[in-house]
Amino acid sequence: MRREVMIKLNHTAFYVSDLNKVLEFFGHLGFEEKRRVDVPHLKTILSFVEDSSGGVIEFMHIADRCEVPGCKPPAFGYAHIGLETDDIKAEETRLNAEGIHFRDPIRQVPDGPKVALIDGPDGITIEVVEYPKRD
Repeated sequence: MRREVMIKLNHTAFYVSDLNKVLEFFGHLGFEEKRRVDVPHLKTILSFVEDSSGGVIEFMHIADRCEVPGCKPPAFGYAHIGLETDDIKAEETRLNAEGIHFRDPIRQVPDGPKVALIDGPDGITIEVVEYPKRD
């Protein structure tokens, strides 16, 4: 039986060592870079590529090693699965009732989405995102 949820798959994410090489490779597979975000305090560049059906992959390139805890990837490759919701607070309440808890409090990215992480089975990290409402 399928439950009524307010969450959907948004993207998958990977740490990469050479962003240009990855973008060129995935370009040959039909993906196009749609958005790039610089995260200066983590010295990280996020690149979001999309296929013709709207499927999204996020590539996370750490431009320079930094000393902020958590900024160095444990290894290159898989980073997280991104899920999208219209109401992250309501989703947190629903998940808590199921025994699933966010790793840390929901955080607001300046001029961006609300984000929270879940530690799933077998080390699978899930990012839950609520994007700002657009008029």
